[in-house]
Amino acid sequence: DLSGGLFLRLDGFRKLGAIATSLMELRLDDCYHLTDDMIDVLPSSLTSLSVRNCVYLTEAPFTATRFPNLETLDVRGCLCICVEKLALPSRTQVIAGPKEEY
Repeated sequence: DLSGGLFLRLDGFRKLGAIATSLMELRLDDCYHLTDDMIDVLPSSLTSLSVRNCVYLTEAPFTATRFPNLETLDVRGCLCICVEKLALPSRTQVIAGPKEEY
């Protein structure tokens, strides 16, 4: 759980992706400086990912190819993610806020 991490950096995420290859769940809620390139280096083994209130993320890094095992994705409060454009596996449950939030 890295929720609330204000000063997370891309090099730290690269290290996390390299050493946590079997990581199943990760919470990155309220990490306001989280960017698409940080998500792109996370391990593909994730089955549950929460990025609530990460306002700079877009739907770009969330694909079935990148996260083939993803079962749950929580994007509540992510203002730049268009839920309709997510290209995740069909079994992935996306938890989003009211439509006016995205």
